[in-house]
This record gives sequence, C-alpha cells and structure tokens, in this order.
Amino acid sequence: MGDGGGRRRRGMRLIFDELLSVRVAKALAALGLRVEHVGGVGQPSKGSSDGEVLEHARRCHQYVVTNNMDMIVLCADECEPVIWLDARGKSWTRAETALVCFRTVDRWQELLESVDGPACLVVHKTTLKVIPLEDAKRLALGRNRVRKRRAARARQGVVPEPGPLFGAADPDPGT
Repeated sequence: MGDGGGRRRRGMRLIFDELLSVRVAKALAALGLRVEHVGGVGQPSKGSSDGEVLEHARRCHQYVVTNNMDMIVLCADECEPVIWLDARGKSWTRAETALVCFRTVDRWQELLESVDGPACLVVHKTTLKVIPLEDAKRLALGRNRVRKRRAARARQGVVPEPGPLFGAADPDPGT
C-alpha cells in the first residue's frame, strides 16, 4: 500500500483497529475473508499507536478498517486508503457492526479500486461511498471538534437546551 494504493490486490486483506469488535473481525475471517484485528497473532499489540497500526497495515498490504476519527486523519495525511465504519457520530452495537460489514464487505475492494489513487470508503448502515481522503479528513476533524465540545460541556455540567426535534441539541456537521 506504500504505492498509494494503486496496486491491485487479490483477496483484500483487512485489519480492524482495536476500537472495533474482535468478534466481528473473527466472524468475517470465519467466512473466509482475510481479516485480522489489532492484538491478534502477528498484528500490532493492543495499545499500539495509530501510526504503528498504519505502518503495519502498509507493510502487510492491509486496509485499515476503523471508526476512529484520528485514524481517518492519519490515513489522509499519509495518503493511505482506509475503510471508515461511519455511524455518523453515534455508536453501533456489535450486532449492527457485524450486519453492516456482512452486508457490504464483498464490495469494499471493488469500490476502493474503482478510483484513481488512495481514497476513503465510507460505510454507513445503508450506503457505501468512496470519497477523497481530504474530504474524509475534513469530516473527521469536524466530528472531533463536536465530540470535544460536547465532552467539555459535560465536564462543566452544562446541559444543552433541547433542540426542536427529539431533543437533538448539537447536530453533527458531518452528516
């Protein structure tokens, strides 16, 4: 992948970062896919930095699968393709993650290789789309700002006023 992702790969290789469920990675591997997980045998250990995980993925010709905004930014900065399981500022349960992955994983490699150069494959519950790494970085940085702002408010004991719809006070700018 150090060639910027231009090389065709047979049998896409994936590495799930440690924020994702190891059970989902193992279930995909049980289906015959080449899937590893941070902390697995021969993979970076749990607690490894994002840089270490990305360097390992590059050496082993793996696509990083993540929901970590910092990893998205790093992949964009390093011009490495990435698969973003994007719950749009929320969290998916293990079952939701598994269902989304099982339903869409067959198309991941095709979509990433359908564009010139490295890109970000954004996986939502019902859609897949390939976007430029710079767009992914911009979205991830925006979500990080929202997350940090919410955390700061919570630490200060500030409760946001309920919004007009279902109490949503701080809509995610990346959606």
